[in-house]
Amino acid sequence: MLKELNKLLNNQVVFENGLGSSFIWHTILIPLWKNFFDDKQENVYVPGIPPELPKGSVVFMGMNPSMNEGKQYKKELGEAAGPQYLEFAKWDKEKTLLNVGKLLALEKKIEEKHIYGSEMEELKAYFTSKIEKEYLPPFSHIDLLFIRGTDQKKVINTYLKSKDKKVIEFVRKQLEITLQLISDAEPKAIIVLNADVRKFLIRTKYRTISKDLPFKFQPNDEPAFYDFIEINKKSIPFIGLRSISGQAQLDSITKQSLKDGLVKRLKVILGQPIEEEIIRIQKEKINELELKLNSYIPK
Repeated sequence: MLKELNKLLNNQVVFENGLGSSFIWHTILIPLWKNFFDDKQENVYVPGIPPELPKGSVVFMGMNPSMNEGKQYKKELGEAAGPQYLEFAKWDKEKTLLNVGKLLALEKKIEEKHIYGSEMEELKAYFTSKIEKEYLPPFSHIDLLFIRGTDQKKVINTYLKSKDKKVIEFVRKQLEITLQLISDAEPKAIIVLNADVRKFLIRTKYRTISKDLPFKFQPNDEPAFYDFIEINKKSIPFIGLRSISGQAQLDSITKQSLKDGLVKRLKVILGQPIEEEIIRIQKEKINELELKLNSYIPK
């Protein structure tokens, strides 16, 4: 699986023409869905489309792409195309391939409207306002799984907690793609705001699924603001937090404190001096200047 994926990812023609994500979707994910699901199945959707992760970005990581069965997507796509998108996205071996071009075009419009989701969009805007331009990286997003569904508990119980060999193999193949895409993008950092994704990555839960996959958690022994995740032998700074906007019990001051702490961690990772470090450097320069001035004063 990984050798097959590496061949696809190393195909520069595919990426230069902007076909990387749809190519992987067509050649790996659609056949994977065909082998796993029946011809037509209720509440099952086509796989999420792999993102094009920019090199050196800060990657927000979620659990899986949402697909709200009760929503018509009219706001994002218009009166006619909204319901059409939902219909095209339903899993049907025959119709999926017939409507694939239309689905991909509509999917792109959906992504343009809300690439990160409200919480990640909020954090991205906050980071952009607080991190100096010369240090500011691009931001991107990837989900652990390509299974669409808004009910994450259902996704976790059906797939991540499964003991069924067929299900485990189905999930592991998705995870191999996700890990390879992250590794290939060489991100500056991974930020996880989902408790279950964090537990998966630090291997405190879902070990049956994660066994032998090419990643491991590396706690930082030095006093620091972050740990590491090693994927395919590449160490990537890793910040795993609880959700910020999703914590209804947190007051606004606590939420602001969490956001400020996250900015400080990112500044350390990106090499931007944090305020305390700037103050320390300024004090040292003042002390040096005072010493020089004192040396000129006659005794």
